[in-house]
Amino acid sequence: GEGREHVFCFVDLDQFKLVNDTRGHVIGDQLLCQIARMLPLGLRRTDLVGRLGGDEFAILLRDTPLDQGLEIAEKLRANLEQMPLGRDESGFGVSVSIGVVGIDADTPNVDWVLGAGDSACYLAKDDGRNRVQLYRDSDEAVTRRRNEMEWVAEIRSALDESRLELYAQRLEVAAGTGLQYEVLVRLRGTDGRIYSPGAFLPAAERYHQGVAIDRYVIGKMFAELEAHPEHLRQLEICHVNVSGQSITQPQFREFVVEKLQANPGVACRLCFEITETSVVSNLVEAKAFIEAVRREGSRIALDDFGSGLSSFAYLKNLDIDVLKLDQIFVRELGHNPVDEALVRLICQVGHTLGKTMVAEGAESLDAVKVLREIGLDAIQGYAIHRPCPLAELIQPLDEPQLRNAG
Repeated sequence: GEGREHVFCFVDLDQFKLVNDTRGHVIGDQLLCQIARMLPLGLRRTDLVGRLGGDEFAILLRDTPLDQGLEIAEKLRANLEQMPLGRDESGFGVSVSIGVVGIDADTPNVDWVLGAGDSACYLAKDDGRNRVQLYRDSDEAVTRRRNEMEWVAEIRSALDESRLELYAQRLEVAAGTGLQYEVLVRLRGTDGRIYSPGAFLPAAERYHQGVAIDRYVIGKMFAELEAHPEHLRQLEICHVNVSGQSITQPQFREFVVEKLQANPGVACRLCFEITETSVVSNLVEAKAFIEAVRREGSRIALDDFGSGLSSFAYLKNLDIDVLKLDQIFVRELGHNPVDEALVRLICQVGHTLGKTMVAEGAESLDAVKVLREIGLDAIQGYAIHRPCPLAELIQPLDEPQLRNAG
């Protein structure tokens, strides 16, 4: 009602995954039960406590001014920190991060409150965990978090409503006339606007939507290629990106292998692109993924090559077919002799090792000219081809057949 104030607390256990990984899920579940029993202690009967899911809890302090709510949240945090948890003698401590939101007559709705609490809690974790953080509209990090959460909701509904669309960017190939392109993803907003990956992928990666997007893209790509055998005959290589989150998942690996085994004609034309950073952080899983897809006749490209400190070291241990030069070396080609020398050197080493060398990010004709002269196997970038819907690359090759049939 008018004039009434409430306080919402978004409570999240710190490093709960670590407890699960080191102590096992049984201890993890016991810990959640103990937290659930402890949270109401010291609260009034009129206050509400509930579990939001996973290791997140919500508390509504009814008819409570904000300053008092902050004190209660701080007391709660301190109590949890001091209470040993775990049933064995080596009882271990636990800490929580708490996001606090003031609620009054101007507060929009429940979803807004949950989002604000989540944002403030995220900020508390970002600041070192085991803290109470008040939500303020003006906080830049809070705004960023809210934007990301909006993107996550948008990604989920886009997946449900098939609003992720496949685009493609052709590559210029030095030898042969075979068609090569990279499949890219775009998100069509409910307003019809097309968003490029730069807008939504950071949120997707941070909130673990990468695997769902990869599954969707690969599933849709297979369907398109299978439906157009005439196009498939003209296609030499179709590049497709796989996120670091996906290569760590055995289920994703199985999903891809199943697709490849069911469609050997598509499998032998695919090149899966994985980034250097995802390989570095998941070496064992990356190796398993690489071996699995190469066994089915597909190729592997190392994307953003040269950006890491030990790029060449991975080539000793991994079966990589294609090296895609990081755009950082390509953008200023034609105007930067240092970049030119580096590209020449990397290309030479790559060719000596028997790798196919591809440059991406060629946005000027000067860069294209230098890359051709150096002897790259393929060049990709806006100066070669602006991304277009995949259907536009597929259909023109089919149209003559349709006309002949008529």
